[in-house]
Order: sequence, then C-alpha cells, then structure tokens
Amino acid sequence: MQMTIDLADAVTSQLNQSEIITHAKRQVLPIHDLSQLRELTISVVPRGVQVQSITRKLSQYDCQVDIGIQQKLTVPQDEIDTAVKELSGLVQQIAEYLQRQPLTEMPYAIWIKIENEPVYDSSHLAQQRVFTSVLTLTYRITK
Repeated sequence: MQMTIDLADAVTSQLNQSEIITHAKRQVLPIHDLSQLRELTISVVPRGVQVQSITRKLSQYDCQVDIGIQQKLTVPQDEIDTAVKELSGLVQQIAEYLQRQPLTEMPYAIWIKIENEPVYDSSHLAQQRVFTSVLTLTYRITK
C-alpha cells in the first residue's frame, strides 16, 4: 500500500533531520555492493501493513517499515567486537530517537513499537565482514 511507502518516506525524513543520521535513504530494493558499504549505509524499506476495522467507518492500519543499518568492517580481526559494539550503539540511538518521536511529515502516525532482529547478522559478519542490523518500526494510522 502506498501508505506504507509514505510512512517510509516520513521516517527517512525524520532520521535525516536528526543529529544521529543525515544520509538515510528510502529504497524499494536495498541491494548494495560491498564497495558501497564501506560508508555507513542506512536503508529505509516499506515492509507491510495490517488492516483492522474499528468501526463501520474507521479502519486501523498498522504499518511496518524496516531500517537497515550496514557497514563493511575494515578493522583488523581482533577489533571486530569493538566495531560491532559501536555500530550496535548507533542502532540503539536510532531506536531511542524514533521511540514516541512524532513524525514531522506524518504527525497522525502513532508509534507502536520497534523490534531489532537481527541485532546483527552473524552470517554477513562472518562471510563478508559486513555489520547488518535491522530495526522494524510499527506505526498505527487510523482513517
């Protein structure tokens, strides 16, 4: 549904207005070359929507948006734990910023929850030395 794409745009804009991130990008297909991931990459992707009837005239839309945080680690093997801890801290900062933060472009969207799964993808880390973490945000829109 376009509503979820609009929500992803609003989340992207909100992130880019923060002091934490200034280069988030809403994407349909978040596919990146390893060379692109040398820079911290923040991808905002529409995920899904659940619709429920509230009354005869009103419906509740629970829209989900994923935020992917990725970066190729170029540190020596013995410094990977420290790099993962730092990037996990950034993920936590993003989550805390968006919690109960009204979206400037969609103030009627009510934040419901944030999930962080995976905290980091161990297969990406082991095979490609890429830190990948995904935040799934759920917002409720009534109309």
